[in-house]
Amino acid sequence: MEELRREAAAYVSQMTPEEKAALCVGADFWHVRGVERLGLRGIMTADGPHGLRKQVAHHDSARPSDSVPATCFPTASAVACTFDPELAQEMGRAMAEECRAERVSVLLGPGVNMKRSPLGGRNFEYFSEDPYLAGKIGAAMIRGMQSVGVGASLKHFALNSQESRRMTVDSAADERALRELYLRAFEIAVKEGRPWTVMMAYNRLNGTYCCENQALYGILRGEWGFDGAAVSDWGASRDLAAGVAAGLDLEMPGVKNGHAADLLRALREGRLAEANLDRAAENVVLLLLRAREGEKIPYTCDREAHHRLAEKIAESAAVLLKNDSLLPGGAAQNAAVIGALAARGRYQGDGSSRIHPWRLEQPLDALRAKIPRLTYAPGYRLDDPAADRALIEEAVAAVRGKDIVYLFAGLPEGWESEGYDRRSLDLPAGQEALIEAVCRANPNTAVVLQAGSPLALPWADLPRAILMLYLGGESGGSAAAKLLLGEVSPSGRLAETFPETLADTPAARDYPGGHVALHRESLFIGYRFYDAARRTPRYPFGHGLSYTTFSYGAPVLEGDEGVGWRLSCRVKNTGAFAGAEVVQLYAAPLESNCFRPVQELIGFQKIYLKSGCEKEVSFTVKEGDLRIYDPEQGRFLVENGAYELRIGASSRDIRLRCTLRVTAGTRCRDRRRELPHYYEVDGFFPGEEFARLLGRPLPEYAPPRKGTYDESAALEDLCAVRPGRILAAVLRRCLSWKYRKRPEAGARMWEQFCTTPLWQAPLGGVPRRFAEAFLALCNGCWGAALRALLGKY
Repeated sequence: MEELRREAAAYVSQMTPEEKAALCVGADFWHVRGVERLGLRGIMTADGPHGLRKQVAHHDSARPSDSVPATCFPTASAVACTFDPELAQEMGRAMAEECRAERVSVLLGPGVNMKRSPLGGRNFEYFSEDPYLAGKIGAAMIRGMQSVGVGASLKHFALNSQESRRMTVDSAADERALRELYLRAFEIAVKEGRPWTVMMAYNRLNGTYCCENQALYGILRGEWGFDGAAVSDWGASRDLAAGVAAGLDLEMPGVKNGHAADLLRALREGRLAEANLDRAAENVVLLLLRAREGEKIPYTCDREAHHRLAEKIAESAAVLLKNDSLLPGGAAQNAAVIGALAARGRYQGDGSSRIHPWRLEQPLDALRAKIPRLTYAPGYRLDDPAADRALIEEAVAAVRGKDIVYLFAGLPEGWESEGYDRRSLDLPAGQEALIEAVCRANPNTAVVLQAGSPLALPWADLPRAILMLYLGGESGGSAAAKLLLGEVSPSGRLAETFPETLADTPAARDYPGGHVALHRESLFIGYRFYDAARRTPRYPFGHGLSYTTFSYGAPVLEGDEGVGWRLSCRVKNTGAFAGAEVVQLYAAPLESNCFRPVQELIGFQKIYLKSGCEKEVSFTVKEGDLRIYDPEQGRFLVENGAYELRIGASSRDIRLRCTLRVTAGTRCRDRRRELPHYYEVDGFFPGEEFARLLGRPLPEYAPPRKGTYDESAALEDLCAVRPGRILAAVLRRCLSWKYRKRPEAGARMWEQFCTTPLWQAPLGGVPRRFAEAFLALCNGCWGAALRALLGKY
């Protein structure tokens, strides 16, 4: 690495300022430019994070047919449920092998952002509500990708907690939540995975855009030792000169926006130090050199093997939420398969991660191949959420007298996607009605769910079994059949909590945020909230059933502070099936001056055992696993006192407990009087307390006014003036016509148009001078508008 760094510095020393500035801007939508004069070849990037999405043209398109066929692996929300870093590493390697075959040098993923709310539109692309799990799975995937010479791009740094107004929203979070929760997964992934690049998020963090946030770069490079290139999310760079001055290295994509010229102008005017431009150019050159060296690593690209791996991951990810002695079913049973999602399964999310699958398998086809006596009825329409009484009656008739019913339900395509957040946790009304009608007609029903994130399940008491497939990739159909018929025992565990209702979620009052997203709940997201508030979720973090059972032997704790502890126990498969257990380790502080989660995950292991077999499971616990961040001291510390180590099968199924004591630690200041709702969590986090936690008044949004509009202004802001209203009316008519057959999709697209900042216009093909002229018109500067239009001439 040091040799490559020296070589990169030598290249930069030979470059002109123009060449350095050009390196900091992409060559086009997908390519990073090189320097032909010096023999430096450019490279190609492509979307991930659950498969290769290489575009066939130098533009972006959501249509799968516009990208090359590639293995579509299960999405991140599913992969995390495997609790298996080794599988994640295999998946990373397989994706990278397909990148090598297509001459792609950097795959844009994985994403390790926290799932603050189950409504997050992009939650299917993220791993977990827990930073330890997300960081470990993300680091493993990065190692797999880079082992065959393809760089990872860890994203989205940081606090990309919502899709609503994602380009400009200000994520306001206190420093403890930042350090202990939202940045923790990135820290683990950077230190253990060592990604070639980190992708900076669109949003602002505590008032400053992430691409321009010097504090973020200081943590990334100064504290974590990141040695790669910091890359903007596509279109996230508002002011490239400000970004490079702060720590950004590469703006993507490269469009005709004049940002390289802006860098040179900033350099001449003294707004950008030459040392910062050199640093950025050197990091980009280092990326090119890493890609060059990566091409020398031997690899094979076996698509059939990748397809089988995708199936293995889907099998390992599926979570058996409920089973009242119904599953597994048998091939000899007289069975009914109900639900349009059985014939046309939902296997991936929507947006930039959309893959053109190499080979797609449907659950209905896989079940038909295994069950001779099988009846099918669609039960609902995928393009209409309302109940279709004729289809429901047909399904009810089909299930009468059957030994078992496999009812497939879930979120239709377009209900969760990059670009917008979900509005509820409910299934389409037609599917809810179908489930109730079918379960009344035949209680021997197993509901099989396909979705990228949690659902409200008010009907959960009706079926005898519920299997959550998540989004299982191209082989998910085969995996579903094997799981339902007992060829494989389910072993997935929930990487996120399933609430009873949306109102039970910690951010229910604040999600999604408007122009400012107040993260009032601080540390209390996911299971941390439900534990502290003493609320019972529908299904807790870490939950998952099996076709077999496991017993835990007595815990053995050895070691002492200063050297660390070793905690072990024996786990035995006491059932009739072979299967896998996920042994989870939580740390619970028993004495603390600070408000803290009741318990936090600090370890996990997935073990496979045949019937009657047993195995020792051991964990190493270090003082650093017990640390918290003290904003007043500006550092992490370990509080002295007692801690309970808890080994369990979920966050609510604790099997073993033992206590250790730290005597050499220190204590934070007790703030119970200032922050009572953070010490005694009841789900309400008052604004005045959150302001004390932030250490400043709550940020408020002040809409821009005529004469002050800049490139950060969105169409919704510009509608206050006549030119903005005219443009809005034209765009709305165009969208209404384009989406006349899909008005809901048109409404979502209109919402994105309204909240997209003007600096994004060049990505949509609008010349920069046109955007500048329109901005000048909105500010009432007709002369400036004319100069912007004619300046080129």
